[in-house]
Amino acid sequence: MTLLNKPSFNSIFISTCFALMTFQGFAADKGTVLNHNFESDRLPVETLKNTQVAGWLNAGTGAIGVYVPVDSTDYANTGSHSQVAYLEGGGKIRQGLAAKIVAGETYTLAFDAGRPLDQDSMFVTAKMVANSFTLAQTAVNHTQVDKGNWSTHTISFTADNTLPIGSPIVVEFHNLAFDSSSQVDIDNVQLTATGGLPNTQVRNFDQIEESTTLSVPSDFDDINAALASLHDKFIANDAIVTIQVEDCSNQVYDAPIEILHPHGKQIEILGNTADPASCVLQFNGSSGFDISSKRKLRLLNGFHIKGNRVNTTHGVGATKGASIRLGADTIISGFYNGIEATFNGRIYANTVLINKNAGSGVVSQYSGFVQANGTQSKENDLHGFYAVDGGIIEANQSKGLSNSIHGYFSENFGHIQSQEAEASGNANTGFFATGKSFLDATSGVANNNPTGFQCDYSGYVKQSSSSGSGNVESHVPAVGQYKNACYMH
Repeated sequence: MTLLNKPSFNSIFISTCFALMTFQGFAADKGTVLNHNFESDRLPVETLKNTQVAGWLNAGTGAIGVYVPVDSTDYANTGSHSQVAYLEGGGKIRQGLAAKIVAGETYTLAFDAGRPLDQDSMFVTAKMVANSFTLAQTAVNHTQVDKGNWSTHTISFTADNTLPIGSPIVVEFHNLAFDSSSQVDIDNVQLTATGGLPNTQVRNFDQIEESTTLSVPSDFDDINAALASLHDKFIANDAIVTIQVEDCSNQVYDAPIEILHPHGKQIEILGNTADPASCVLQFNGSSGFDISSKRKLRLLNGFHIKGNRVNTTHGVGATKGASIRLGADTIISGFYNGIEATFNGRIYANTVLINKNAGSGVVSQYSGFVQANGTQSKENDLHGFYAVDGGIIEANQSKGLSNSIHGYFSENFGHIQSQEAEASGNANTGFFATGKSFLDATSGVANNNPTGFQCDYSGYVKQSSSSGSGNVESHVPAVGQYKNACYMH
């Protein structure tokens, strides 16, 4: 299937290269700025303004977004600036590029800065950064740009061995005004290396305007190939791209499937939602799905995601502010941890089946968050649900069954909410909180565990209306009667 010829695609000319792409035989990966003129954002018709910028990270404290400036209202003459990014006081946008630093190359960043008619002051900085090292920067203020006008500015540097050679370049713009009503506009961001981009690198990219389906393996051999086909596509806000795996007979992967597209919130990856056990994604020696750095995936559903119990692997992992949603027709087994959220990563995995992992079924740590209401986590070698080091798990009406240590385990400031949950047949404890952690087992049921409910070392277990049978010890006594005054109420 050739996506460029589908009638649902609106070809738009952009003399830039998608930030995730690389080009063979092209020094320094000179592909430049994604959404350089801020026209890939589809704006609401009623306002012609939004509060996000496609392809750019929101890295500041002030509001950012894209809007359509109006002659005589915003600018004396908008000219070619038909759709632009705005940064209110404190606002900052940042983008990591495919371009990497090569010794001897000179890199030049050009951009337009605009000062709307209603702005008395203006102070914005532009930087190129690599590994937190400032390569070049400039500041533009109201003495350089009249009200209602635009001006073009450039910064550049020549790479030598004192710089982080081989590191990707990051571009950022920051409105340093303290007043939140202060606004600066940015447009036409371009990066060139020595000699400029050769003509062969000026490409036509496509915008996916309507929802479409990419089939595996009839259109693409596997999920990675289907995702790669989207690397030079912009997905309109109201379009959904579905990667549909129709033949699951040979879906074997030796590396994780990474979700990298900046419009992942409009991508779904689907298998057999009627019978997920029949659609196996086999991962040999690696994790299954990985998502990071504030990216999103709209939906992953209809698969048995299966590993071979290798240490440090996970079936689905989200980290650094990224998020992923699993559908109810998902099975995960055979990894070290079934699902794992870390460093503000978020995983939504309600009514999923997770079993037979070498570590724990559901893990949240380092301020990660997992929503696993109605999920079953069973027969894992450690714990069914495990929150640690500030991790949070919401697992109401879930089940932690026949795990080799604990059904629900919260430690070291972890937090588990497991109301109306069941912990049965675990080899140690049903519900256990320790190390200043919290576990809400309200109306929980603990059956046939050596200990039903337990706390120690300032842990707190809330167990009102809970019940249990067949446990050697139904619960641990309250304050002062166990290790270092834990709490069970």
